[in-house]
Amino acid sequence: MAADYPTRLEIDVPGKGTLKLSGTLSDAQAPTEPPVEPPIEPPVEPPTDGIIEKLYKPEDFGGDLTAMQSRILQDQGAHDDGMMRAIVPFQRGKTYEYAKNDWLTGVQNYRCEAVGSGARPKLRCTNTTGQWATFGPLSIGKGSHCFVEPNAEMDKNTQLSLIATAQAGAAEVTLLNSSDASRLRPGRWHVIVSYCQQIGGYPPNCRWIDYVKVTAVNGTRVSLDRALTHNHYADYWEDPADTKSIGKARIGLFDGFWNDIRCTLSGEFHGLEFVGEHQAGQDTVITEGHINVLFEDCIISNYWPSMLKQAEVRNGTLVGAGNQAAEPDKLADTLILDGVTQTDPTRYIGGATGFQHVIVRNCNFSSIQISPRNLSVTNSTIDSFSNTWLYVPIGWAFNGPILGAEFDNVTFKATTAAQPTWTYSQPPTAGSGVGLSLTSANWQKNKLIIPRSFAGFEPWLVWLYEGGMVFTGPRVFDPQNYGRVDKIYSPPDGSALWCDVTWISGTKPTSGTLHCQNHGLRKLTWKNGTKVDPGNWIEPDFICQEGTPGDRPFPQGIS
Repeated sequence: MAADYPTRLEIDVPGKGTLKLSGTLSDAQAPTEPPVEPPIEPPVEPPTDGIIEKLYKPEDFGGDLTAMQSRILQDQGAHDDGMMRAIVPFQRGKTYEYAKNDWLTGVQNYRCEAVGSGARPKLRCTNTTGQWATFGPLSIGKGSHCFVEPNAEMDKNTQLSLIATAQAGAAEVTLLNSSDASRLRPGRWHVIVSYCQQIGGYPPNCRWIDYVKVTAVNGTRVSLDRALTHNHYADYWEDPADTKSIGKARIGLFDGFWNDIRCTLSGEFHGLEFVGEHQAGQDTVITEGHINVLFEDCIISNYWPSMLKQAEVRNGTLVGAGNQAAEPDKLADTLILDGVTQTDPTRYIGGATGFQHVIVRNCNFSSIQISPRNLSVTNSTIDSFSNTWLYVPIGWAFNGPILGAEFDNVTFKATTAAQPTWTYSQPPTAGSGVGLSLTSANWQKNKLIIPRSFAGFEPWLVWLYEGGMVFTGPRVFDPQNYGRVDKIYSPPDGSALWCDVTWISGTKPTSGTLHCQNHGLRKLTWKNGTKVDPGNWIEPDFICQEGTPGDRPFPQGIS
């Protein structure tokens, strides 16, 4: 039985609509990228996508970017939705300082770019007090979407609406409560989310997310502008006592949730340097509330894309403060890193646990530790020499399963004396520390019951997936007796995780220890040219491997 995970990818290209790709991620061809326009000086050339462009020079506002934002929002209100683009030129050789870093929040379309000659313009926030997200060079988009905490902690019960189970391919969902129809806004972007894969914390960490436009609401029937990519189940596990724990299928308004603050449809930065220097570890460039955001030829301090559809960094440099150069976060669809450099050995790229796809092309990194659902790395080098944080080129973040990781013409340079291997010398051991000690109470026919009181509950919640494997052996490549997880669900009170299991090999155990695969490592593919040089291959616990030194197919019955 095939695993229930996405095989379609939709990428929104500004000015060109939605590009839909089908097949496995490895089959997907790179989307046609929009042309990069040169820095704009008056007169502004007419755009080709029907959007009216207006020029806003920071100097015309005395360098007050908040005042500039107010003018942009005022002018934007005089146009139809999404039909104005703000062009903000920053003079090369200058440093722009400001006390509020949210000066682009609410702007539907913008392009900020370097003009003139000389060094990149530097953008720097001077604030050093208050909430940490206000310290960094940028924090855009807070307030536009249903995951925000505007006046108090997030409440899933008032900010999102429960829906019935919806299957991938459906272009309609059904509200469980007809009164929730008033929360939706036809014509605007919404999110459909499900499967909690983190206990505690903010923002919520959901395994599955679809960004859609609602086209109509008719009673409890909600029509969408596109087919769902993922299955969203109404009986997934969540913590009913935690208002930020989202597991059951829900829909929420992404564009204009709070005070009608609009999400950004298309945001672009070209040739800029975002300076973080006064709050080590917290000088973040945060972009949320976007459908598309692009950084090209920029230097970015500690980039945090979160709660957005697609983010792209092209031909840029990731720097940072503390140990991080970037932390892709949660509730997001696609991150594209193309021609990006991050070589500071004291820092790494970590996270991406709530991303559906991370696509890396033509990059040079020090170390990465990420766990998107699907990872694709092409024509790149990951060199951990002298790295003082991860020691190895690649590791896997805790939250969320990796369903597919593909490396095509990638060189891992595992030269750090502490760990001269492409991954850790003691790779994840299936069920290490979280093996489930079975009793008869753990089974009801083919239903495996994992009680919330079990100390290893969260790893099982995080790493299980439909199509995954549970087994009695010590490792994935020595599973001994094993079965396939066909369905994951929960009682309404969240007291347990339930899994319907088809037992495939050997006798289904009622005693002893049962394991799940650590990090959900499902399929690892090494294509032509991928190698560890210098360094050593260490056997990882991916269930299936293709083209690797540990080449092996899925176990019989698991596919």
